[in-house]
Amino acid sequence: MTVSRELYRDRKNKKLCTICGEPAQKDRLLCDKHATKNLEGQRNIAKKRIKQGLCVMCGKCPPVSRRKRCRQCLEAKKLDSKLNRAPLIQKRIKNGLCVSCGKPNPTSNKHCSMCSEKYNMSSRLKDKQKIIDNLCTKCGKNPPQTNRNKCPLCLEKGRQWNHKPENLHKRRDKHREVRDQIIKHYGGKCNCCDETERTFLAIDHVNNNGSIHRREVQKSSGLGFFQWIVNQNFPDDLQILCHNCNMSKYLSSGICAHKNKINGV
Repeated sequence: MTVSRELYRDRKNKKLCTICGEPAQKDRLLCDKHATKNLEGQRNIAKKRIKQGLCVMCGKCPPVSRRKRCRQCLEAKKLDSKLNRAPLIQKRIKNGLCVSCGKPNPTSNKHCSMCSEKYNMSSRLKDKQKIIDNLCTKCGKNPPQTNRNKCPLCLEKGRQWNHKPENLHKRRDKHREVRDQIIKHYGGKCNCCDETERTFLAIDHVNNNGSIHRREVQKSSGLGFFQWIVNQNFPDDLQILCHNCNMSKYLSSGICAHKNKINGV
């Protein structure tokens, strides 16, 4: 059904679906039904163009190597992101919404748990392919440095960025904020001796499988692991211990010396 310009504008101003007139999704022009239908149609067109070896955007030119769009469409997308996408992202962050899907985001990240998982899975697949092709996982152009996944140029850029004073402060503040959130969720005190001094507290694996678990989730420690905990909605197999109880538990086959004394061991 064709919609006139006047009707289209009227529905848009009233935040109604521009196709059927039903309530539209937040910050969108379509309702749930037509947004899903529209997305499925776009995906089918993209799959067809990929099989034909054409840009998924314009369907005219071949895509750039290792990409799905041609050079001209990539440049147009970059310009559009700068002009339109960036303000939308800032608006969503300010309103506590996921920058990707626009839905409420209870995590401390820019993406909600579902979008983060999709993004991480996609990134891991791309990185694996770059490693197979012996290319830098960052730029995808140069061969990586020996025993590393990134080329010397990207490694140096990363070091320079990480050591900028403003970035160091941001990471420290973020680290402190997420750590405090986790400690508060798990009771705010040592689960063994009731110590409450934040600087004395640590996150402990109840089942004594910390190193194995961190390898499984590919998060060694620090901010990355903290954010994983929040995104996973605070798993039950974690707890808060002070560093003394944590070390005692490690040295005493998984049982803190406090509990051994209580049990008469």
